[in-house]
Amino acid sequence: MMLRNALVGAIVLSLAACATAKQDLTVAGGPVAVGHTANQVEAAIEAGLKGHNWVETGKQPGRITATVSGGGKAHASATVAIVYSATGYSIEYVDSTGLSYNDKSGAIHKTYKRWVANLKADIDSHMN
Repeated sequence: MMLRNALVGAIVLSLAACATAKQDLTVAGGPVAVGHTANQVEAAIEAGLKGHNWVETGKQPGRITATVSGGGKAHASATVAIVYSATGYSIEYVDSTGLSYNDKSGAIHKTYKRWVANLKADIDSHMN
């Protein structure tokens, strides 16, 4: 009986954790070859932004902020921060409109995920 109660308790806790876990919208970038400088990674990011019409909206050392807009009725847009160094980069969610972002669960429309996947592929293609 105790084993059964413990098992039921563990199942309930794991389900609760799944229900409340915030979806991580940070995407790790692809590999950066040894020997690259932060300036080379920055150049690859800036070239990659042009691939699917991302617009650079801010820049600091090690961080570029960019926004992309989609057409359609909802006129959706997303803003990300691309944090980088000589050894790698990540794409982090900042804000969005028209993409049904849920702050509590972290759920967001699949369009955002497609935009970020395309951005990652474009950046990676410029990492030579």
